Amino acid sequence: QSTWGPPLLLVRFLRDSVKMRDSRKVLAVVSASIVFVLFYMNGVIVDRLPEQPSLPAESRVGFGGLHDRVVIEDVRPAATETSSASTSVDVGECLALWKEKWARETALVASALESDGLKPDATCLREIPASLYDEYTMNGQIEVIKWHKCQNFKQLKPAEYLPAQIEENFKRIAAKKKMYYLWDDVILYKAAELHPWEGENVAIMGSQRPNFESVCIFYKAGNCTTIDYQRIISRDPRLATMTIAEWDANPVQFDSAISVSSFEHDGLGRYGDPLMPNGDLRAVEKMQCVLKPKGRLYLAIPIGRDKLTWNMHRVYGELRLPRILDSFKLLDIIGDHQLTERLNWCNSGAHGDYQPTF
Repeated sequence: QSTWGPPLLLVRFLRDSVKMRDSRKVLAVVSASIVFVLFYMNGVIVDRLPEQPSLPAESRVGFGGLHDRVVIEDVRPAATETSSASTSVDVGECLALWKEKWARETALVASALESDGLKPDATCLREIPASLYDEYTMNGQIEVIKWHKCQNFKQLKPAEYLPAQIEENFKRIAAKKKMYYLWDDVILYKAAELHPWEGENVAIMGSQRPNFESVCIFYKAGNCTTIDYQRIISRDPRLATMTIAEWDANPVQFDSAISVSSFEHDGLGRYGDPLMPNGDLRAVEKMQCVLKPKGRLYLAIPIGRDKLTWNMHRVYGELRLPRILDSFKLLDIIGDHQLTERLNWCNSGAHGDYQPTF
């Protein structure tokens, strides 16, 4: 799974061979090392990132460097600038069109669940409903791994975010140290520096702890608002919160939005959300209403070989990644030394442990 696996094994074998004073094994390791270097130089062993990954044509960019950037910019045509009122899209109309588009799939899913003897609001299921299996796996093309967890937001007490938590996070951000999401946090710091949101109204989509809220505030957003299924109580005046239901009832638009390790869960029922095979695509399309015209989405999702870890999350590869990015124009991808390997769709295992920022 790693470019460095073979050379490390050769070094270990060489060390053991020297200790055993086995000249034949030492010669074999040296020969193998020479072969490895030759293949490495010719790009045979090292997976090379394709010059044009299998993303939608309008989203393709050059991925030459290891310096990762990422941000998706909404490419809806901006309104004519004849007046301040005409420069904004009617968020209510946008939301109505989004609901209309997805109403048919919602009805089909409800009917399918009923055919399986399940209620339309079934959630937190241990098995993929038989009638929806093909939809969830893109007709069997996506591997399924079982790993069940139920964190129904309706059964949880409201979370409470305190100023002390945010101030403690500031220390880690300033030192470029990892928080709960490890390297995903560090990658987001880089995204914030490369594509600043200073002075903007920024939404944080999905949250279990005030980590990304801290990043939002630290990098000087004008306002930070967390939107989640679960009710969150903010004790910090720098952070506002609202539930998804509250946003739906009174929608407002933002200049930018941050979503880290969130949309890959949508539609799987882990958090008590309704089952929806394309719930992730549905959620990302909704961001066209959450964001103002030309708004930016900082999107971090697991990438690697396509995989569905039921009911935990999805991992996005050459099949599903182009679909989830399709609603936006891709400006950048920000990651680290693993980015090239992961964009060649290596097998990430069940965890989906690598999330660059798009």
